[in-house]
Amino acid sequence: MVRLDLDRINKNSPYFVISTNDSSCYKFVTDYNINYAVSFLEDELLLNCDSYQFIIANTNNKKFPRDPKLRLSIMAIIHEFFESTKAALLLFVKQVIVDKA
Repeated sequence: MVRLDLDRINKNSPYFVISTNDSSCYKFVTDYNINYAVSFLEDELLLNCDSYQFIIANTNNKKFPRDPKLRLSIMAIIHEFFESTKAALLLFVKQVIVDKA
């Protein structure tokens, strides 16, 4: 588990970020009342290296308009992750393709 410094995150994040009691998830609410959760889950893909999966979830499943503060908040969390650990970060992207036929 990675514990991040919330004070440093919140100095750089336009949205106020909080963590769960066990510091496994970092949460914030946007100006559009959309709840986001950011997590780093330990992964054993790289055998001799600490590695984590990076997960972003829109927890209330609302559609969202373009929001530059969202990107800045997520980047503040990622930046603190790399300041706090020497681990690898694995990002898996799931793309949904809608058939318009």
